[in-house]
Amino acid sequence: MKNILYIVWLLGLGVVAVSCKKSSCTTEPIVHDNSCLEYPELDSSGITFFTNERFQYLKPCFNPNDPNEIIYNFRDLSSNKNQLVKFNAFSGLKTVLVENVVCVTQPKWSRKGWIAFDRSTNSIGQVFIVMDNGGSLTQRTFYGANYGPNWDASGDNLIWQHVSEPTTSADYYFFKQGLNEDTADTLIRNSDENNVYALHSDVSKYNVILTNTIIDNEAFLTLRPLSFEQPFTTLFNIFSEFQLFKIEGMTWSPTGESAYFTVNRSDELGGLYQINPATGVYTKLMDYCDSKKYVSISCSPIGHLLIGERQDVHLKRNAQGAFTGEIMVQSNIYSIDLKTMQETKIDLD
Repeated sequence: MKNILYIVWLLGLGVVAVSCKKSSCTTEPIVHDNSCLEYPELDSSGITFFTNERFQYLKPCFNPNDPNEIIYNFRDLSSNKNQLVKFNAFSGLKTVLVENVVCVTQPKWSRKGWIAFDRSTNSIGQVFIVMDNGGSLTQRTFYGANYGPNWDASGDNLIWQHVSEPTTSADYYFFKQGLNEDTADTLIRNSDENNVYALHSDVSKYNVILTNTIIDNEAFLTLRPLSFEQPFTTLFNIFSEFQLFKIEGMTWSPTGESAYFTVNRSDELGGLYQINPATGVYTKLMDYCDSKKYVSISCSPIGHLLIGERQDVHLKRNAQGAFTGEIMVQSNIYSIDLKTMQETKIDLD
């Protein structure tokens, strides 16, 4: 199985590496995925509830230095096993880096070999870092709630969102701290001109952050240099475009010339999109539906693939085939070839 997986991954490398060597991949928009299923029962009245399947593979992120390596959060809901895991597609080797981890947001891998993640304890997040060999596990935050850690392009500086009073959410800050520094610098706070929601964000090779921002009580997808010496550039109003208050999955291409984002809806607005940050023009690449969507994504360091947490949904039915109201959710990690849009499940069992 390891060899089969590596061949599939390598085919993606071979197909796209030539055509995407100097720029981001371009794709023809995909209007509809025939594997998608619609569930008319969800439109009818009645009580419904979600149940996660036992094994969940969540929040993958590429190694920025190696297109064969990813990290992800594994959860066994029956045994309460929660791990941060590294996977190498070339060798098929899985390495548990940290035990007892339930990540709130996508872990992020730096160019210096550090991995940052937020660990939820009693519903309050704190930021930790660990080397990609599993060593030097260090807690970086201790007070308030801290979420959405990320790295600048050099990998020397950690950035994250801090909430001083988690129970009231009164004061939001956006902090930056060097790996060898004891104190954090405040980049922005909610008493300034706007409020950055860094829970879901990504930083380009040019140190430009793509994130959700509240401006005049409205949510926007925005860009801003990490120096914060220049104002935000708004790409679009999230609610006006997609009837959402935030974008969850987002990732830059390695060139910084394009980015990808997910719209977490099952109707015609839902899907995987590519955006040109210079113009704000976006194109839908993949439809979502009742049975399938991606909630977090990461672009490979050579731009040939996305990996993403794909949520597959099916309805639980009784012996007569009637919908019981229980909606079963399974999260697995898939690769998406950005040239062909072919999806391949990564076998992590």
